[in-house]
Amino acid sequence: MKTIVCGLLDIITINLIREEADLLKIEQAFGEVLKKYRLQLHISQEELAHQSGLDRTFISLLERGKRKPTLNTVFSICKCLKNEPHIIIQEVEKLIYENNEKDNIDFEG
Repeated sequence: MKTIVCGLLDIITINLIREEADLLKIEQAFGEVLKKYRLQLHISQEELAHQSGLDRTFISLLERGKRKPTLNTVFSICKCLKNEPHIIIQEVEKLIYENNEKDNIDFEG
């Protein structure tokens, strides 16, 4: 009987991991929005980095959802993108809600 219970727990754990992997995380959504606005202005990652005082590789990591921006970083980037931080954040939130079920949003990630 213990083997069956452990087997069921393993199956449940695997399913939960798959569901979490399918959720769009905040940093991924921010990266998509950041890239969209950067491309609309026709500026390179290098130019955005220069204007914002950040490293080009950090901009790349942000756009790929590999880093979480600080509030200071968000404000600095938004200024360079000629946009208000609350507009960018609203778009990030919208993207998350569109891609994830409202009850399963990963704000911890």
